Amino acid sequence: MEQILHNRILFILGNIFLGAGFLYFVFIYIRVGFYIFHKKKVNQQISSPHPISVLMIVHNEENRIEKILSELLVQDYSKYEVVVADNFSEDRTCMILSSLSEKYSNLHFTSINQNIYFSDKQSVNLALKAAKYEWVVFVSTDVVHIPITFLKEINKEINGSSSFYINYSNYLPKKGKYNRICRMERFFSFINSVTYSAFNISFFTQRNNVLFVKNKYFDTKPFRGKMNRYNADIELLYNCHGQGRQILLNEYSGATSIREKESLSKDDFYELFRKKIILRKEYGFFKKFFMRSGTISFLLMLLGFTVILFLRPDIWYYELIPFVLLFILYIVKLEILGKRLNEIKIVLPSLVYIFVRPIVLIYYCFLSFFYYRHNR
Repeated sequence: MEQILHNRILFILGNIFLGAGFLYFVFIYIRVGFYIFHKKKVNQQISSPHPISVLMIVHNEENRIEKILSELLVQDYSKYEVVVADNFSEDRTCMILSSLSEKYSNLHFTSINQNIYFSDKQSVNLALKAAKYEWVVFVSTDVVHIPITFLKEINKEINGSSSFYINYSNYLPKKGKYNRICRMERFFSFINSVTYSAFNISFFTQRNNVLFVKNKYFDTKPFRGKMNRYNADIELLYNCHGQGRQILLNEYSGATSIREKESLSKDDFYELFRKKIILRKEYGFFKKFFMRSGTISFLLMLLGFTVILFLRPDIWYYELIPFVLLFILYIVKLEILGKRLNEIKIVLPSLVYIFVRPIVLIYYCFLSFFYYRHNR
């Protein structure tokens, strides 16, 4: 009798775990759905555009700087500037910038004249101090192509209620396994950013292609006490002080997203993970818990399913229904965001990647832990 009661209690607990995890994910998908399909008001005051400063950090870019600037400096936009901060280049980069600045009046550049520690963050400071307009956006020299309407489309999104407008960027599709998995990782990172934003939590891992108000940077001083924090860049501002931000999903135009051309390796893949680990350390307990709540809920579902399978193996197919439904919802979510972000080709491979990703994440967490213990 006691054994029967014990089994019944375990069976009830298994159903509670399975049901609670399933309802949690349903709630998440509903909330994200409202966030994705919320109709945003497009700013129609195109006749009076917001002045924008486009910022770029360069280092030994003599082979690429002229091409990217030739696209930035001919934008179909009436009032903007391009500010380039040179991070102690030792090639012809400064000569090219000087020549282009004589040709284009809206190009300005400054530079660090000696090799110093944390020079990349110093370059960010220089670029932001040199910018004369309120709205700024960083662009990488790795960008393959910038549409001529890039600034015009971003300007449409400015509605007066937000201080940060986060755009999508990813690597250009190329042959090679690391190109594909790095693209999928950045795609997943952006999807996670969308999910967290639906619950008013900022988490973004890229410096580039984010339009924001310059004064937010100087008011919060995101590098104060963190200049030596490796791989923690101006994303600290977006994540810790990024209230009033919107994530742009190209609902109105694909011109706000950009592609980067870069030869990728396993080290680049490792850096993507390590950066997220570092940035998450900036959050408090409750935000960290929420970020891991999906994994916890899924583990609860697996635990509940295992208990029920052990006690009642004859009804296993009924207990699989919540997993099947969640998988369908997940595919729908990937399809929607894949179309919005023009990443539909990596949606199917991503379904395989999601099962491998947790293992890879645990592996790199251990690597990061031992790396910091060794370099303390």
